[in-house]
Amino acid sequence: MHCQARIEVECRDVRDAEIIMAALMPECRYQPRTEVDIHRDKNRIIVFIDASDISALRASINSYMRWIYMALRVIGCVEECCNGSA
Repeated sequence: MHCQARIEVECRDVRDAEIIMAALMPECRYQPRTEVDIHRDKNRIIVFIDASDISALRASINSYMRWIYMALRVIGCVEECCNGSA
């Protein structure tokens, strides 16, 4: 049974979306039991996941959500650091 999911994340701006897209691209090269496509539409990141079973789908959703969250946090920390030192 194939399972699918679509994750959409709206970023503050195109720059943030480009940074997150670049951070995610290496992760979609090889995922056991899943195929992942990542696209950007202006300031939105769209992740399509096609998995061979529900467990693989859940694992991929959790991984991509954590990676996106982490990238957003890093962007925030870098901006805070740079603005604080200016």
